[in-house]
Amino acid sequence: MAADQGNEGGPQGLSDETTIADGDWPVAPEWAGSSEPTTSRADRSPLVTRQRRALTRRSTPRLLPVLITVVVGTLALLAALWSLTLGTREGPRRAAVSENTQTVPRKGEGRTTPPSTGRTEAAKARRLPNLVGLQASEAQRALVAAGFDVRLKHVDSSRAEGQVLDQDPSNGAARTGTTVVLTVSSGPALIGVPRVVGLQLVDAREALRSRDLVVREREANATSPRPTVAAQSPSAGTKVEPRSTVVLDVTRRPVVPAKVIVPALVGVPVRDAKARLAEQGLRWTSRVVPSGQPEGTVIGQTPTAGAQLREKASVALRVSGGRPQIRVPDVTGLDIESAREELRSTGLTVVVSESSTTDPAEEGVVVNQSPSAGTTTSEGEAVTLVVGRLAS
Repeated sequence: MAADQGNEGGPQGLSDETTIADGDWPVAPEWAGSSEPTTSRADRSPLVTRQRRALTRRSTPRLLPVLITVVVGTLALLAALWSLTLGTREGPRRAAVSENTQTVPRKGEGRTTPPSTGRTEAAKARRLPNLVGLQASEAQRALVAAGFDVRLKHVDSSRAEGQVLDQDPSNGAARTGTTVVLTVSSGPALIGVPRVVGLQLVDAREALRSRDLVVREREANATSPRPTVAAQSPSAGTKVEPRSTVVLDVTRRPVVPAKVIVPALVGVPVRDAKARLAEQGLRWTSRVVPSGQPEGTVIGQTPTAGAQLREKASVALRVSGGRPQIRVPDVTGLDIESAREELRSTGLTVVVSESSTTDPAEEGVVVNQSPSAGTTTSEGEAVTLVVGRLAS
């Protein structure tokens, strides 16, 4: 019993708490190298059992970190392989989705999609600037560069064409890829010019101004009792912007001449008569007629003196051309009565004188005349006839 107790303590002085360093183990028994060790009593000794338990307790803490490292590394490798596989499968699909996100613009609207980069970035919030007042092209470039989609909505407006009037969402934070709707001015709506030709000026003005058009007037080469539109430019039906100018050719009222009293001109030399008419703003016509009045004298007028005429009206004057010139006929050899009748028929007067003759054939016959036959004289002039008388 004493020997057993001594063996428990171990001749080498080992105990349960004794630490065995590497290389301090006793030489392995002969059965250690056998493929089929046999169990001996020594193997079942308390000392060997305690030594094996001590070895297990001390080797376990050293192997645990190694095992954990191996497990973690394996899991990380598997995760990397799985991520690489997913990226290879998702790349083409995401590129196709990116191409399909470009929206076909509706009528009056436009949409711009930023070009695909072949990879999808994680959506993140970005600040939207205030784009109202900018040109649509400038605002569009800014949004696309920031990663937003753009859709344009065109509306009629009095603002300049292409100017951004509104945006949705408004300035603030939004995620990339969000569609920003820009309301863009298409410029003012065009106005059809109405037809005003033939209308009185007051009505034409009202028709044009009611459509927000500006009226400019100029005088037409025509007259009418009331100012009337004779022509317009642009013509009816033309499409123009608001506040455009429409030029109207307007007729003028006829000028009413002043009343003029016709002066008395009969007996006045024609030169003086014309001067008087010019001073009164009147015109004249003249016609020369034979007359016993001195040549160039006014012997008649129409209208008569005292009549009222409008300015630039005309007065007809009859002017004396003097007595008409008559060729004296030959009446010698005619009896006195026949000679007198012929001369009077031509507008001449007759004066008779007698001359003594011894020829019975000359009794009561014109033997001479003055002026002589063929001479030209004025109407009413006297022709002296010499008649023969037999001496007793």
